[in-house]
Amino acid sequence: MDKPFLVDRDIEEGRQLLRALDDADIPIAAAYWLYRIEKGRWRLVFAPTLDYEAAGGELVGIVHDLLRAGVAGDMTLDDVNIVSPLDPIATGLNQLRGSRRPDEFRPTGAIVNGLSLDDAYIYRTRPLRAEAKA
Repeated sequence: MDKPFLVDRDIEEGRQLLRALDDADIPIAAAYWLYRIEKGRWRLVFAPTLDYEAAGGELVGIVHDLLRAGVAGDMTLDDVNIVSPLDPIATGLNQLRGSRRPDEFRPTGAIVNGLSLDDAYIYRTRPLRAEAKA
């Protein structure tokens, strides 16, 4: 996706992929589109919870299988980046979101953990540890 614009179709396809991960019970702490001017492209970023990462969860393989199954239109693994839950942007977005923002928001031009976001679209930021299911 080498383009400077994030369009509604991209946002919906990313949402569909996140929903498929949720349906597969993969705990995702952060999910967002990130645009970096120096790279000239958007990437869909997922950060699993610390618990999932520590258990050796293989998120890349699961995302690859979901993309091959067509759950996110024509998106490919090249459009996706899997980062650690301790990634400075992932953790900073959770702090930026705070308690007053909805799950989905667009913090264009924000500074997160000392890093400038050229542009971003946030689906989710949640605690780094998975919450116990009832």
